Order: sequence, then C-alpha cells, then structure tokens
Amino acid sequence: MRLFLCAVVAATAFVQQSPLSGFKRSRAYGLRLMAESPEAMLEKAAQLRAEIAAETPATEAPKTMSDEEAKAKISAALRRATKARDKEQLKIALAAAEKAGFTASDEDVKGAVVAFNQLSELSDNMRQRLIAEARSQGGDPSVNWNPGFAYAGVFGVMAVLVVLGGKGIFY
Repeated sequence: MRLFLCAVVAATAFVQQSPLSGFKRSRAYGLRLMAESPEAMLEKAAQLRAEIAAETPATEAPKTMSDEEAKAKISAALRRATKARDKEQLKIALAAAEKAGFTASDEDVKGAVVAFNQLSELSDNMRQRLIAEARSQGGDPSVNWNPGFAYAGVFGVMAVLVVLGGKGIFY
C-alpha cells in the first residue's frame, strides 16, 4: 500500500505543470536588447525626452506673495475662523500664524486663542459629572483607603480555607 501511494505522489509530481509554463520567453527580444549598445539606448532616451519636452507647454513660475500680503491673508483667516467658531479652522489658522511669525500680542491671534480655548473647555455641568463618576469609582484622593488591604484579606481567607479543606489530602 505504501509503495502504491509513493507511486501516485511521484506520478502527480511529473504530470503537474510548472508555474511558469504559461509564459513564453521571447529570445528575439532578448537578442535585440543585447544587439543594441548602451550608447544607442541613451541616445534614444535623450530623443524621447526632447520630444516630450517639446510637446508639453511651458508652465509659468508660481507667483509668490509678499510678507505683508501673506500676513493679511492669515489675519483674515484668523478672523473668519474665530467668527465661525470652528476648531479645525482655528487650529490651521493658528499654525499658519505661528509659522508666519505672528506674536501673541496681535489682536487676531489673541481672539483666535481665546476662541480655541473656549471650544476646548468642558462645561461646568460636564466637569461635575466627570468628577462624580471618578469619585464613585474610587478616584477621590481625600479618602485614605488602600485596596491592597482588601486583596491581602481575601488572599488570607483563601489560604485558611485551603489549609482547612486539605486536611486529609495534603497532610
């Protein structure tokens, strides 16, 4: 029986096709690549680059803003974001203002920072609810209770029960 199984496995190994059998190698293509010299290939590449450069239209250089124009644009963005009370716009505008060199004494920056802080704060009602929830879960620092004592007590009770319950088994 073992000999039969070995013969079947060997036969299927020879009958199966190679994973690359569906691909045919083109010898003419390989020979053509070898027939061309590297210099000729470089010349063709240069010709193709020149054709592409001739077909593409020349693009104008991007216009750059002066510092005053950029600061005016950032100030306007700060005012819009402050008026809209949008946290993401405020973040982006404040980052741009910082990068542009605005100082904290600028009125637009002050207004945007105040608006951002107001959007980030919790309401008093929510703050009280969170504090009450933390206290209910043992998060009050004024209470001098250590849960380690409770764990030690439970461990001690379990040890006593094991000793009393294993009287005839362990000793």
